[in-house]
Amino acid sequence: MESGRLFPIEYVQEIPLIHVSGDLDYASAPILKSTILHLLSAHSTRIILDLDKVAFIDSGGMSAIIFAIKKLSELSGHLYLVNCTPRVVQKLKIGGLTNIGHTLVVCKSPGDAIRNIQHQQSI
Repeated sequence: MESGRLFPIEYVQEIPLIHVSGDLDYASAPILKSTILHLLSAHSTRIILDLDKVAFIDSGGMSAIIFAIKKLSELSGHLYLVNCTPRVVQKLKIGGLTNIGHTLVVCKSPGDAIRNIQHQQSI
């Protein structure tokens, strides 16, 4: 796994938002995994993954998302995918990730993800 390189992280109301850009593929998957591990080491259990600038996703990218889901599931956490292009949503559906359970939540925007998190915290 690549060390030292991470995707950009922004914090929205203390929730980490990872900005992924370019292709999410075999080459960039280790960077996403490192970013996820970095956030998990800081005790983040809710992570937003912004896929707005992802043009392409392959099995390597899917494996990085599955890695995040597995790690967050072990902590009773959640992964929020936002700004997914129709092509990315299609790949997620084909890969069976949209039916994976409550750990993965697909939202339209970071604001929708934050509202979902706030709603879950109020229950």
